[in-house]
Amino acid sequence: MQIDLKALDQKIKELQLFRRMLSNPENTSLLGSNTANEIRRTFPTRQAVEHRGVRYDVLSFLPNSVPDSGASATPLTAREILSKMQAAKYKFSSKDPLGTIQTALRELARKGLVERAGIREDTGAVLWRKS
Repeated sequence: MQIDLKALDQKIKELQLFRRMLSNPENTSLLGSNTANEIRRTFPTRQAVEHRGVRYDVLSFLPNSVPDSGASATPLTAREILSKMQAAKYKFSSKDPLGTIQTALRELARKGLVERAGIREDTGAVLWRKS
């Protein structure tokens, strides 16, 4: 059985748009309160979760897997990420910032937010980028 991925992607986009429209109270008044409440129970909206700490700050220093607007998407090692963070005057509370970044990258990889992009041949260091 072949799955039409384009049709599936289009349906997902439509449902996401529908959810965003329902999160606005002005739009739900058009449907009537009973219908709107039933739809909200069927498609609950996610609450925004505030991510804090070095683990999520590391993400902002990593390149995307697909470059935006022609920017370079060269994967970085943990040491290169550390250099970028230090250049940006990031304040580490850890006495071992490199170890902290390496731990953060492994945890982010387990969550599927980053991925290993290979190994740097000259140093053997793991290269990382956003998933």
